[in-house]
Amino acid sequence: MKKIRDFGDFLFFSFSLFLVGCGETLDFLTTDPAYKVTMQYEAPLSAEGWLIREGTLITPSLVSLNLSDASMRGVTIQITDTKNKVIGDTLTYPVNASSMTQKKEGAISSVESFSFSPFSLPLTLLPGPYRMVCVVEGEEGALGTSQYDFYYLGKENFAVKSIRTYPPGTGSAYPMVPPEFPILINTSFSAGKELTPYIEWYGGTTKIAEGYIEGGQHAFFWQTPSKEGTVVLTARIYPEHPLKMGLTNPPYLTQKMSVFVSKKATKPGLQDRDYPYEVLSRFEGNLEDAVTKKPLWRSSSGQAEPRWEGRGNSYGMVIGSQDRYVLDTTSYLKKQETVSHRYQWRFSPYSKDVEGIWATIQEGMLLMTLRFKEAALIVEAMYGSEKKELRIPFPSDTVIDEISELRITVSYKNNSSLDKQKGSPLGVEIPPSEEGETVLLQCQWYDASSYLLFTKPDKATQEMAGQVVLGSGKGPSSEEGSEPIPSFPVVIVDEFGLSYEK
Repeated sequence: MKKIRDFGDFLFFSFSLFLVGCGETLDFLTTDPAYKVTMQYEAPLSAEGWLIREGTLITPSLVSLNLSDASMRGVTIQITDTKNKVIGDTLTYPVNASSMTQKKEGAISSVESFSFSPFSLPLTLLPGPYRMVCVVEGEEGALGTSQYDFYYLGKENFAVKSIRTYPPGTGSAYPMVPPEFPILINTSFSAGKELTPYIEWYGGTTKIAEGYIEGGQHAFFWQTPSKEGTVVLTARIYPEHPLKMGLTNPPYLTQKMSVFVSKKATKPGLQDRDYPYEVLSRFEGNLEDAVTKKPLWRSSSGQAEPRWEGRGNSYGMVIGSQDRYVLDTTSYLKKQETVSHRYQWRFSPYSKDVEGIWATIQEGMLLMTLRFKEAALIVEAMYGSEKKELRIPFPSDTVIDEISELRITVSYKNNSSLDKQKGSPLGVEIPPSEEGETVLLQCQWYDASSYLLFTKPDKATQEMAGQVVLGSGKGPSSEEGSEPIPSFPVVIVDEFGLSYEK
């Protein structure tokens, strides 16, 4: 539904006009406030202030305590820049007191108004901030002057596409989020190339975030309050930074959203607590360990700050060739005769047809590379000089916008002590060999499960160095120059956990 905006109640200024020529500068002095000009036009939805597009019809109205004043001679309208320099020609509406008295639209109390024919702004006007100066002319000069700030959008698009919170909250009627929990608020926006939109976020009257909308997106983290209840957040989106407009009242689009804070809301995340985590990164706007709060990951791609993006029922860190992070796991790995390390991710592929490496894991002599290729998750593994690969296709009903869980378990068995009756702890029968070590790698994603088995005659070293790399890199099957590193995001990683079991 389109909205008709009446700006008759806006603050107006009464001035006396001295210089009115095209390209000259207007100079103002206060005069009788009993005469003013108001404007009506089709305003964009949710607009506060004047945001005018090319071709918009503007209808001026003369408002006075006495429309029958015989001294009135006309109304002039001029466009100026923010330094009061006149742009273009003067638009003039001659007035006749007797005709206005006969055709007036009506009266509110003793105030009378008369509407003129509509006009539109010059097609040569460039997008930017301007002022509209309307003067009621009398026999001996200006009777009253009204001034309005506006921003001309021209043909440029300027509209909010969506505002979402991640996680979106639990519950159907009133989605809820937990207290003292970082949520990601993402704004999708459509703006023309001539505009540099700027957004401000308020919680009540307190500004909680601001910044430029780049690439049609703006995201920030907001910590929910400790107190339960409803919090109203308000966004103001300007065509450019409000301080650069030079206007008294910079116009903007506004959007409001309610956040329901409740202790009943559940927190998304890794829920398997059978074994304690040696490392748990929830990536809640930081690279810290969820328990110790100590920094864990370091950037190896020169990215100053992680990029965050909402996905389904949560949010995560963007991972790709431009976003690469390293975690040293040496101090967390346990090397014993019988032990299993479990790597877990909550993540989402960036798209269903995405291809590229998104993680590399080194654990002693074992090197694993995780990639997407031809609509499947590929795990390439190399133990010593032996290379193997497993493939799990995307489920047919996969919803890319949802966060899924991936679990990779690495189990070690010394063949000389292997219990042939029990087999492996994962239920996979391990063939006996003479002396040496057997390594079982099992991958579980959605409802699919697959495994790789390595046997090595010589025992591996008891000391185990390791690291996890999130981001593109060369895997065990990649040779120099054989595969270009993708320059686009591959996955959104929501959480990472490392645990072990005996």
